[in-house]
Amino acid sequence: MRAIWVLALIAGCSDYDLTGEPPEQEAPIEETDDPPVVDETLDNPLAVCASDPSQVRPGLDPNTWVGENSSDPEGIGITEYRWTLVSAPTGSTAALAAGTGANRGFQADVAGVYQAELVVVTEDGRISAPCTASLTAGELQLPVAVCFSDPDTVRPPMQSNTWVGADSYDPEGRNLVDFRWSFVSAPAGSSATLGGSGPDRPFLADAAGTYQAQLVVVTDDNRESEPCVAELEAIPAEALWIEMYWETAEDIDLHLLEGNGRLHDAARDCHWRNCTAGLEWGVAGAGDNPSLDLDDTEGTGPENINITAPAAGTYTVVAHDWVGVHPVFGTPTDFDGVNQVTVNIYIDGLLEFTDTRPMEGEDAVIEFAEVDWPSATITPL
Repeated sequence: MRAIWVLALIAGCSDYDLTGEPPEQEAPIEETDDPPVVDETLDNPLAVCASDPSQVRPGLDPNTWVGENSSDPEGIGITEYRWTLVSAPTGSTAALAAGTGANRGFQADVAGVYQAELVVVTEDGRISAPCTASLTAGELQLPVAVCFSDPDTVRPPMQSNTWVGADSYDPEGRNLVDFRWSFVSAPAGSSATLGGSGPDRPFLADAAGTYQAQLVVVTDDNRESEPCVAELEAIPAEALWIEMYWETAEDIDLHLLEGNGRLHDAARDCHWRNCTAGLEWGVAGAGDNPSLDLDDTEGTGPENINITAPAAGTYTVVAHDWVGVHPVFGTPTDFDGVNQVTVNIYIDGLLEFTDTRPMEGEDAVIEFAEVDWPSATITPL
């Protein structure tokens, strides 16, 4: 019985120690939001930051603070990109765009220098050293158009040139996306145009004289250069060079008669029908043969006849208004009204005669001048 009583007594006193005092209670474990313990043996992440672009016009051009190239050498993911605008020009109220990502939009509002700081944090709580990027807001320099003609002197209409703009550049380092070539001036009567695209443009002068072409370049942020003007001289190389053009589009033909030759004389009248490949005059095989290099049937010219070294004799310059439909091209040539026709005569590359006369009616003929050779005397008719 005594043993049973002792066991019962021990069972009833299980919350007390042998001294009769209750045992000490363990403190409850408290939950906390403290960051994870950082392993200080690991390298810190690397914040990499920049402004794109690095220069803007205040109030006009936005930029982006870029942090997406940041990394962690331990290969742990980056969970925070802490961007802070650490300095701005006096008077600025600009702020970083809201967000938590690696990149932040921004709009500078006054001229000056802005600085933004980036700190990145990894999943395990390691923090990078700060990275600072700068943005300059102000009037950007304009791109620079550089242009010239290569070569700068040609023989019309046989020798071509190239208008060159490939040396143009932007001091701000942006890409040039447009090369706007246009003519500033060209000789009267020229119908030549600037074709193609890109910085360099091939060209063929069709009339004697001075051509001026202008280049404006444009960057990918829409800044335009001041114009650059290049010049080309088209100088006839032949001893006798004749060109003709007119005011209103129709088919007017240039003729050059030898001696007492008549209009449309197959042997002694150089014109569109028989002279585009040259016509045998004077000494066989010599440079005294005429050649019609340009023939315009639908526009305003120019047309051109030249002789490298004319034989002794007289040459008559004639304009003829073709009648009806062109026999070869099938195009209508009618024009009702008065057309102003101009003839220029060059001797050894120099303009020695020019005259403009009215021509009215189909099949009209105008004799402009007679040229005597070798005296190079020009007599208006």
